[in-house]
Formats: sequence, structure tokens, C-alpha cells
Amino acid sequence: MRRYFIGVAAALALGCGGSTDPDHSRGPNPQAVIDVAPPAEITLAIGQSLRLRNPDLQVRFLAVPEDSRCPNNVTCVWAGDARIALAATGAVERAFDLHLPTEQIGSSKVVLGPYEIEAEALEPAPVAGEDRRPEDLRLTLKVRRL
Repeated sequence: MRRYFIGVAAALALGCGGSTDPDHSRGPNPQAVIDVAPPAEITLAIGQSLRLRNPDLQVRFLAVPEDSRCPNNVTCVWAGDARIALAATGAVERAFDLHLPTEQIGSSKVVLGPYEIEAEALEPAPVAGEDRRPEDLRLTLKVRRL
């Protein structure tokens, strides 16, 4: 009986995961700063930043104020546009927007000091009749040094 109890106690201890973070189920830390060495492709959640060195530059994914992209389950005449709000701090200080898809209004690229940052994707894509939560959005950026 004692062996059985020790085995059950060990299994329970291993299965608990040991996390003391009550919000660990929410996904990535929205305040995280991720170091990037160009050339690189990086995916950010709203609130996350990428950090480049030499010169120091941080780019934070702020919001998606507009997303009129054609939903995946609909046929549209126009592809639509997603406007993505970002802010740079450090070597360059400025707020700016990038747009997706690239053949529409605005630009999907920005030059910040010696770096070019390009919006590659915004996921998940809209689906007609379904709401997306801002915390579920992921922006993929391509970063290169000029």
C-alpha cells in the first residue's frame, strides 16, 4: 500500500506542472521584449516588442485599429486592408502603421535607422460570422539590416 501511495504522489507532483503563474494559460507574455538579430522573421502578439542592437531600437506591436480584409469563407471583390499600429523607441522614436495585404493602401515596409521592417502576415485571418479577440492576433515581421 505504501508503494502505491508514493507512486500516486509522484505522478500527481509531476502532472501539476509546477507553474505559480495564475495567467499561464493566456499564451505569450504580452509585455515581452524579444531580442532579434537581422536578418530574421519574428512573430509578435499585441503588446510585445522586438529589440534590435547597434543602434538600440525597439518596435512594439500596439494594435490592429482596422481590419477589412476579405474573410476566408467569403468571395470578395476587394481584398481589403489591415492597418497595423506600431511604435519605435530608442535610436528612432516614432509611431507608424503598416498595411496588409501589400498590394492595397499604404505600405507594408518601414525603414527605421539602419533597419527595414516588413509586415509579412497577420493571423488569424478574418472569418465571416466569427469574432477575433485582439489577444489572439499574431503579427509576423521580417527584419533586415540595410
